[in-house]
Amino acid sequence: MGFQMNLESWNAFRDTLPKGPFYASKQDLERFEEFVKQAERIPLLLHAYDRYRVATDPREISCYSILISTILASGIKPDHREAAEILRRSFHRCGHGSDVEPPVTLAEKAFRDRPYSNDLFDSALVYRETLRVSRGSVAQNVKRKLSWMLWHDARRIEKKCHARRIQQAIHAMDPKSAFHWQWLLRNTSAGLNSAPGKTWIKEGTKRLAKIGTEAFLSRLDEWFTFPEGEANLSAAGSAMLRLLVWYGALVDAERSLPVLVRLANVSWSKRAPEGKVMGALAWVLRTYGELRFEAAVQTICRRWVGESAEVKRLEGLYFPDISQIRKDAEQAAREKKTLEFEAKVKEQQRLLREKYPHVFGPEGTVERLRAARELVEKFGIAR
Repeated sequence: MGFQMNLESWNAFRDTLPKGPFYASKQDLERFEEFVKQAERIPLLLHAYDRYRVATDPREISCYSILISTILASGIKPDHREAAEILRRSFHRCGHGSDVEPPVTLAEKAFRDRPYSNDLFDSALVYRETLRVSRGSVAQNVKRKLSWMLWHDARRIEKKCHARRIQQAIHAMDPKSAFHWQWLLRNTSAGLNSAPGKTWIKEGTKRLAKIGTEAFLSRLDEWFTFPEGEANLSAAGSAMLRLLVWYGALVDAERSLPVLVRLANVSWSKRAPEGKVMGALAWVLRTYGELRFEAAVQTICRRWVGESAEVKRLEGLYFPDISQIRKDAEQAAREKKTLEFEAKVKEQQRLLREKYPHVFGPEGTVERLRAARELVEKFGIAR
C-alpha cells in the first residue's frame, strides 16, 4: 500500500509537467527535487529504472531520466540488499553523465566492512552487460570498477591470469581472513596510477593492520613467484598486483623490495596491463630503492622506459647520462616530425594553389577572406 501511494503521487506529479517533448527548466528540476524529498525514494528509483528501460515516448524517457538522476543525487542510503538491487536494475541509454557511477558507489558504501555477496556479484555482471556497448569515458571507468569487484567472486576465478593463484589462496582461507584480504584489495582508486595518493595510504594503513606485517610479507613472497616462460595478466589482475606493490612499500619497503623486484624479469604475454604494474614498481624503487637493485632497475628501464613516465623518472635517478641521451633523442625526433609535418602542409598548399588558383591563389577567395578577417580584427572594419 505504501509504495502504491508513492506511485500515485509520482503519476500525479508527472501529469503536472509540460506536455509533449519535455526539456526540464531550472524550475522544473527544483520541482523534481522537492517531490523526491517527500517520496519513498528507493522503491521509486527501482520503479523508475524499470520504466526507463522500456519507455519509448520521449516525454516519458525524459521524466524518468530526471527522476533517476534526482534520486541518486538526493543522498539515499540503501542497505546491502537494496544496493545490489539498484545495481542490477540500473539502466542508461548513453553511458555517460552523472547517473552512471552512483549505483556502484552506493554498492561500495553499503558493503563497507562486509564481504561482497553473490547477489552483488550477479548484479555487477548484469550492470556490466548493460554498459557493454557504451564507449564513453564514464562508462569505461565504471566497467573497470565492476571488473575489480567481480575479481573477488569465488565462482569466477580467472582461467589464465597469474593472479588466479591469489584468488584461489584467498578463497581457501577461513571467512575472517578471506574478508581481511578482500578488504585490503578493495582499496582501489579511479586510475590506479604509478604512485598512491595520501588518501589511499591513510586508508591502506588501516586495512593492512587487520592482516599484519608478517602475514602480508609471507603471502607476498608466496604470490610473487613467476614462471620461466610467459605469464598472463588480465586487466583486473594487473590492478591487484599494483595494489600489492603499493602495500609492499607501505608495510616495509626494505623487506618487500627483494620480493617485488622479481617482477623485473617476468616475461609478460602482453604489455598493456603489465605496464601499469611496472610503473608502480618503478615508483617504489625510485622512492625506497638502493644501489643493490641497480641490475633490476636496468632491466626495467630497458624494457619499459618507452611506456611509463615513472620508469623514465627511475632511469633519470639511476642512470642520468643515459636518461639525458634518451631525452635529447626524443626531442630531436619531435623536432624532425614537426618539420616534416610543416613541409607536408606547405606542399599541399602549393598543390592547391596550382589546381584552384581562383580559390587559393594570391587573389583567390581564401586570401581575400583572410585579409578581410585581419582588417576586422585589427580595426573593426572590412574592405
